[in-house]
Amino acid sequence: MTLTYDAQARALVVIGGLANVEPGPATSSDVWALDLESMAWARAESKLARRREHVAVYDPSTSSHYVLGGCTSDEVGNFYRMGPPVVSTARVRLTRR
Repeated sequence: MTLTYDAQARALVVIGGLANVEPGPATSSDVWALDLESMAWARAESKLARRREHVAVYDPSTSSHYVLGGCTSDEVGNFYRMGPPVVSTARVRLTRR
């Protein structure tokens, strides 16, 4: 998973990572945001590809998080086995309520 800070939304953003939930794939496409004012977690809507071993950066000029690379893992419980690479780059942008 990755953790980035969103200065405009004043939130920490967690993207993807491993998911040890059976049945199902071992990687996640979830995006979660921790509002640093209320200290409340909220799941953000996203259409990201499931991924792990990826990187993410926050670009303040566009108020966007960019998620690059990584791979999937389809075997639950076997975190050592890497799946196919994710070759797409995704953009995540939070909106302040």
